[in-house]
Amino acid sequence: MNKRITLWERYVLSKLMLVATLFILGGNLAMAEEVIFDSDNQSITDGWTFTKVGNNNTIITGSLSSATNYNLNNYNSSAGSEAWYTSSTRHIINNGQKIEITAIKYGSSNQNGSIKVQYSTDGSTWNTSQTISLTDYSNYNTFTEENINGTYYLRFEFLYCKISRIILKDATNAPILSVVHPDNGDSFGFVKESTSKTYTVTNTGIGSMDVVISSSDPAFSVSDNELTSITNDGTGKTFDVTFNYDSNNPGQHSANIIVSPTLEGAVPYTFTVTAGPDAEFNEDKETTWTTGSGKSVYVKYTAYDGWNTICFPLSPSSYKNNLFGSSATVKYYKLASYADGILTFENVSYPSSNTPYLVNVQNAASTNFVIENVHIGYTSPGKAGNGGATFQGTYAPIDMEGKYGVTGKGTIQKGGAGSNMPGYRAYFTGVSAPADGARPTIVFSEEEMPTGIGAVQLLENTKDVYNLNGQKVAQTRKGIYIVNGRKIVVK
Repeated sequence: MNKRITLWERYVLSKLMLVATLFILGGNLAMAEEVIFDSDNQSITDGWTFTKVGNNNTIITGSLSSATNYNLNNYNSSAGSEAWYTSSTRHIINNGQKIEITAIKYGSSNQNGSIKVQYSTDGSTWNTSQTISLTDYSNYNTFTEENINGTYYLRFEFLYCKISRIILKDATNAPILSVVHPDNGDSFGFVKESTSKTYTVTNTGIGSMDVVISSSDPAFSVSDNELTSITNDGTGKTFDVTFNYDSNNPGQHSANIIVSPTLEGAVPYTFTVTAGPDAEFNEDKETTWTTGSGKSVYVKYTAYDGWNTICFPLSPSSYKNNLFGSSATVKYYKLASYADGILTFENVSYPSSNTPYLVNVQNAASTNFVIENVHIGYTSPGKAGNGGATFQGTYAPIDMEGKYGVTGKGTIQKGGAGSNMPGYRAYFTGVSAPADGARPTIVFSEEEMPTGIGAVQLLENTKDVYNLNGQKVAQTRKGIYIVNGRKIVVK
């Protein structure tokens, strides 16, 4: 009976074969390396210069041996300026090669050391590949740079540290993992069916390589969990990534696809795939988008019976059936004025996009939905201000501690510790309690008030309230009153 060899058994066999090969060849497969600088052996590659900014901003330039006594160091308490070790000829750095830098922080002060690894095509314009931070002044540590491939001038710019060794290691005597991406990229875009993309795993080194492939999100699946015996044959082996469309969850999705070689010490290769609409207006999370026409948008906003707030990048009335429910009765109110703790709102028949509103909803039944081919004109929420008070919209969930919001019953309440508000709502800033100590209050400048759940109430101790006969009243009941020169209704 034929027995399928497991991935682990392949791994063990490959290790045994590697040991046998090294024994037969007498260790000739040991990793090659080019020493750029080595202070212990006083070894310096030709074509390098050393530059240092000294006291009074003087420039010190010279050969490495005379300038540093075979130690690349820089510690200048008065100038505190960087030093450079620069190649005057270009180095060829092949795929799979890496630069190793051994360094130590200079001195025990609170100032950390740093090394910028830089490269240039012309020797004058420099790009920084990475910045290394050194915090240990007791021990030398080795750092690796693996992101530079090509023919470049090199420069190491450093501060408050010593560099003892820089070497260019050649890793081409082992399998080297590479992934070829589809021509149309890693984004699936907005699709309404399950869709696949094909990737190719190649080996640009020598020998044979096995890999394990996984996805960080089940919305994306891979066709093969493992690929075996990948050799440097110029072809490679393919696998598919499939976006599994779910009509109940049509929002934006992303996942990390991880290709992990089984070779000990090999570094996994990770890339990100995405799918979904161009934008997501989701009350549960913060998202970003760009303006423009022809956009597709996923929307999640949940309204409740009673009082709600809304600040929507598009006109809410255009999407009333999804935002509030097809059978819902909806009225919108904008901030008209503010004085002495009283926020006065006016009815609006046609609400605008990117504007905060107070909304009364009856028979609420919100649904998540996708809008297609729409123009998005805003990326940050709008606000409305009057009398020092601001009705501020938000496009992301926020911490409401210390901020004033509207309850479902239509009262103003300051958020306490741990209180939060979903996105695409609005809250108040610049609002304070009236002089008589009452809470801030919402009133309406019209006789027609919304009926049913959660009609807004005037607090009984609000001052300067008059009935229609012009008499000042100390206590309000149902009826029409004059507050700050405006006619309001108390229900």
